[in-house]
Amino acid sequence: MSTPPTAGPPIIGAGIQIRGHLTAQTDLVLDCQFDGEIEAPKHAITLGPEARVKAVIFARDVTIHGRFEGRLTAVEIADVRERASVDGDVTTPSLLLAEGARFNGRVEMKRADAAVRVARYRMEHREQPTPA
Repeated sequence: MSTPPTAGPPIIGAGIQIRGHLTAQTDLVLDCQFDGEIEAPKHAITLGPEARVKAVIFARDVTIHGRFEGRLTAVEIADVRERASVDGDVTTPSLLLAEGARFNGRVEMKRADAAVRVARYRMEHREQPTPA
């Protein structure tokens, strides 16, 4: 009797295009085209090798294998892998940049805690209904 494979995070694969606001309550792998906002402050977001993402991302940690353009706030770590491409601003207390990765932008590590607080505040206040 074999044991079933362990399920990994959900994957949104190649050939899918998404525009809008994505809130993840689990770790998530995006290997698609995405344009918008991604919020996963307690979870990991992985951009696969086929990912083409233009977004504002707020997540616990972000790993990039594909292409990312925009603003990224990672609570713990941002990991830019070999052959990945980043154009934009990254705020995180820890950044890994692999040899062969392409990075064009700004990195803010000293104010990462403040950026995380601001991102959480914006997220919390956007979810509250407006009084009538």
